[in-house]
Amino acid sequence: YALAVFGFELEALEDRATLLATETRVLGGDAKSRRAFLLYWRLIKPFSKLIRREMLRLIERRARQ
Repeated sequence: YALAVFGFELEALEDRATLLATETRVLGGDAKSRRAFLLYWRLIKPFSKLIRREMLRLIERRARQ
């Protein structure tokens, strides 16, 4: 098994701007789970980046409205 946590971090910048970042942490329950997750992550990492960037873009667009 693996436990995953996904979160957001907001940082106030100058000129009323805000920096929004995401973070994902994964903890594998044992060595076999960690190896399996690393293989899985290698396959999905490029798609995960695309999804995350699109999500941040949509949040930015909504915040600017």
